[in-house]
Amino acid sequence: MEALKIYRQWSFFCLIMVILLWGWTMNVEYADAKSIIVGGNEGWHYGYNYDDWVSKAGKICVNDFLVFKYSSPPSSPFPHSVVLLKNIHNYRACILSPGRVLAGPTQGSGGGYAFKLKKHQNYCFACGMGNATHCNAGLMKFCVKPKVLAEC
Repeated sequence: MEALKIYRQWSFFCLIMVILLWGWTMNVEYADAKSIIVGGNEGWHYGYNYDDWVSKAGKICVNDFLVFKYSSPPSSPFPHSVVLLKNIHNYRACILSPGRVLAGPTQGSGGGYAFKLKKHQNYCFACGMGNATHCNAGLMKFCVKPKVLAEC
């Protein structure tokens, strides 16, 4: 009888520990997430080298948000967008299709468009405007592979 009582107490203790550890890991996952403005003070615009920017941006981690800020029409004569490209090959060649349009010309104003980096994988972005001219000639493209949480 005494052994059953000890077993129940130990089981309850283990259950509480599992719940506490789970709750702690959920909080840790989001505690250090930060918002990173793509291009820094430059924002998202034609002619800026985003490959260079991402190489100097510091640690970009899983659960961080990339914020794309750009002027919306009519204040900008050259509208922009944000496309998540399918793979690195499409990034290099500025092949926008079958990419996914994340934000259109009006979504970059104000606070900008925020994209959460949910996994440790390559994410490649480009501007989808101008028949890929903004991507090719305007350098409006970059790839980033966020670091795992343990490295951040």
